[in-house]
Formats: sequence, structure tokens, C-alpha cells
Amino acid sequence: MHNKGQVFTTDFLLAMTVLILGFGLVGAISEFNMYQNKERTNFAELQEKAQLTAITLANSTWADCNFGTTEVAYSINTDKLAALPAPQSTELKKRLGISDYNAMIIIGGTQVVSDDISGSGNIASIDLNVMVCNNTATFADLNSSMNGVFTGTKIRQSLLAVRVGK
Repeated sequence: MHNKGQVFTTDFLLAMTVLILGFGLVGAISEFNMYQNKERTNFAELQEKAQLTAITLANSTWADCNFGTTEVAYSINTDKLAALPAPQSTELKKRLGISDYNAMIIIGGTQVVSDDISGSGNIASIDLNVMVCNNTATFADLNSSMNGVFTGTKIRQSLLAVRVGK
């Protein structure tokens, strides 16, 4: 006589179901954490790129305001930017090291680089107050601006806005 027993008991089936659901939950949480880390890393890269772009532009010798031997930090000479090889926005992006990124650079309300960044997944932004000058600005204009007297279009304080996306 053979005793016939159940191969799978109700308790065993319930335990296996809970175990499989547990593995699925752990996998989903792990995948979510990996995605969050990737997004955080991508955004940190964009923030760093935006900051470096703004600082490089505001302190570059090829675009700064200089008066003889005096080069002014955090300054941009708009005439020097306009004299960059055409197309200026492509050359500017190349010099700033952001050729592979979508960027928007605005100096005092004027867009210098105007890529479409609306389709970018993440966008990092930085704004800096900079001194903007042109080639006609003199050392006397610089001294006046240090006292808070800005001389029209020769020297003015403006906002440098850099938006970088990828």
C-alpha cells in the first residue's frame, strides 16, 4: 500500500509566493536607486559644466576687459566676442568646452549662444554679475565704475546667465 501525499502544500506555495514577491521588490528598489544615482551624477556633471563655463567666460583673456596691462576678472568685452570667427556661437562653445552640450548664454539680456535647451532632460543654470565693456572703454571709465558710476555702454554691470543641458 502506497501513501499518497501532497507534493506542494498550501504553506509551501504561500511561502514561495511571498519569497518571489520579496525578490521582485528588492529588484525594483535596486533599479530605482541606480536610476536616482545616474540622474544625480548627470545633473552634478551639468552643474559643474555650467559653473566652469561661466567662470571661464568671465575670466578668459580672449574675452575680458583689459586696460593696457590691467586685465579685469569677471569681465566680458562684447566687442571681443563679436570678433570671434563665424559662427560666433559655435566658436564660443568650442572655446568654452561645451560643444557637445546644448547651451544658452545670455549677457545683459543679449543671447550670445542660443541652442534649444527645452528638449534637454536636465538643465543646469548659473548666473553671475559681471562687468561688461567694449573696446572704447578707458581706464578712467574703469575707475568711475569702481565708484559705482557706470558710463553708459562703455562699462556696465550685467548678468551673465549660463544654461547647459544634455
